[in-house]
Amino acid sequence: MRVTKRRTGMMLSTDQILGLGLLASAAHADIADWSKAVGSWIDELAFGDIEKADAVTLYSHIHELGRIETNLWVTCSRAEATCAALAA
Repeated sequence: MRVTKRRTGMMLSTDQILGLGLLASAAHADIADWSKAVGSWIDELAFGDIEKADAVTLYSHIHELGRIETNLWVTCSRAEATCAALAA
């Protein structure tokens, strides 16, 4: 993700980067490993150089993903708190 964001000419939105992370995380067959991979990817987004509007969007996505798969609350809790703080 860091390489993609730094490349000149590559203008991907937070939604697009999140989508790439979810696709890449799908390589993990075990739900625990998948949850960790998704959590790591979302942490990278939340703790990176993120605008307030992107933090609001990511916060919303985290909540929606948490409703779909409750295991993600554990792995995405730091990112969720960070996005909440950035969005305030």
